[in-house]
Amino acid sequence: MKIPDDEAALIRQMHELVRRHPRRGYRLVWAMLRREGWRSLNRKRVHWLWRREGFKVPQKHKKMRLKGRGEGGVSRLRACRTDHVWCVDFIHDRDERGRPLKWLSVVDEFTRECLALQVERSRAIRELHLAVRVVGPG
Repeated sequence: MKIPDDEAALIRQMHELVRRHPRRGYRLVWAMLRREGWRSLNRKRVHWLWRREGFKVPQKHKKMRLKGRGEGGVSRLRACRTDHVWCVDFIHDRDERGRPLKWLSVVDEFTRECLALQVERSRAIRELHLAVRVVGPG
């Protein structure tokens, strides 16, 4: 395979553009190269060189929203002992006839022990109160 004479200069230019603009992909780098005078440059060639050089656009990391700030906020506690923090969740599903089912699960965050698991809605609240009475809040 014959390597074009201008390939080393093109790769140097691509490295420079990627250093200056790390969030831009090969299409935008191709457009910037064309603006800088590489008129006969094919987009597919830039893509091929991009992959060969191992360039990647870094993924954005979403910032975690802070809980417990402002009016009516919720503070999240890390469990540091048994019965310190409980996780309460409702799970929805359907049975084989298509009727809705609703589970209430109460899990101790520290031990990951299931304190209560109730399927009927009418008994779910009673089960939660019973778990609080038997185990007791932290």
